[in-house]
Amino acid sequence: MKLAFDVDRAGSIASSLCAIHCVLSGVAVSLLTSLGASFIASKSVENLFLLSAAIFGIWAVITGYKKHFSTLPGIIFVIGVGLLAFSHFGTHNWVLSTVGGIVLVSFHIYNHFLGTKQSTN
Repeated sequence: MKLAFDVDRAGSIASSLCAIHCVLSGVAVSLLTSLGASFIASKSVENLFLLSAAIFGIWAVITGYKKHFSTLPGIIFVIGVGLLAFSHFGTHNWVLSTVGGIVLVSFHIYNHFLGTKQSTN
């Protein structure tokens, strides 16, 4: 039995973790610091989340387009990763980061839906 890697599922998980990270680091930094978990708000962790979101997203856009030929998921991906990048390198706004993460999760769900819909037709 061959197990197929589902890039949209992996991307959804990574993007969800990214959104949760944005909320936690924006709302509960002092609490996290007192619990010894201040590493969650570090630049290294943020860079890791942004890089993984970009890699999974680009991979999902390419493989998804080959299945369903729709450019809309790619546009949604660019908006989501753009919000994350703008927040990360510019404003450092946790709300903007969280919205970007949620947009990326939505992109992966929609991309997966279109791929599944196309493969059943």
